[in-house]
Amino acid sequence: RRLPHPLRRALHPPVGPAASARTPDDESIPFIPKGLLQASYSRSSGAGGQNVNKVETKCEIRVDLGRLTMPEEVEARLREKEGGRINKKGELVVTSQETRSRLMNYGDCVAKIKAMMELAKVEPAEWNTNSKTKKKFKEKRLDQKKKNSMKKMNRRGGGFDD
Repeated sequence: RRLPHPLRRALHPPVGPAASARTPDDESIPFIPKGLLQASYSRSSGAGGQNVNKVETKCEIRVDLGRLTMPEEVEARLREKEGGRINKKGELVVTSQETRSRLMNYGDCVAKIKAMMELAKVEPAEWNTNSKTKKKFKEKRLDQKKKNSMKKMNRRGGGFDD
């Protein structure tokens, strides 16, 4: 069965001379060959009527991070940010059961993996530890705590025992 034209191109990039024209400008995000994606399907939970008991539409994709060609710092950030999705074998495990279509769930998993890699590519901003705003914020917070404390003390009051 052939896939619809735009989807076929997105999920199965061209090979040969046409592929060189579609390579990204920045090589720090690796191109994931289809051979490295290990897809498995299972029955999805949720709505779907009788169909949900017959058709395996939930998609789970595993990518061995050790086999990808990416800079070490990007891989380290990916392992830090997505540590809960990485198993003991060093595989990134991504699942999708958003739709009732196996193909669309596969595409969703691929998009999630690409988004994770894009986020891992970006270096985190450094915090300015010498900032005066931290001191101002801390003073303002402590002042507010004192005001709330006084307000609650006034509420307690002496009562009617005078």
